[in-house]
Amino acid sequence: IVVLWYDALRLWGAPGFDAPGPVAEDVEVHRRHFALGLPPPSEMLAEARAIGARLLACETGVRLAGLTPEDARVDEILGLQQIHALAREAEVVLYV
Repeated sequence: IVVLWYDALRLWGAPGFDAPGPVAEDVEVHRRHFALGLPPPSEMLAEARAIGARLLACETGVRLAGLTPEDARVDEILGLQQIHALAREAEVVLYV
């Protein structure tokens, strides 16, 4: 399960999703990402979805991003309490 928040959620359906952010550190991470020969993040998420990963978003997060549920392009939109319950049940939780 991958939960998209804030800018990642807002940019997920936009052409700039794979571009670096405006901060210098973002540009450096972007440079290292492609120097390692990794595919763009959008392709990595598509591959993960193809093998069973699900993309989720928080209902309020979708609204704060100025998106409609359809614009969010995620598999499911849940409430924050539901997302926290999934995190409590998970063996591994990463906050990136």
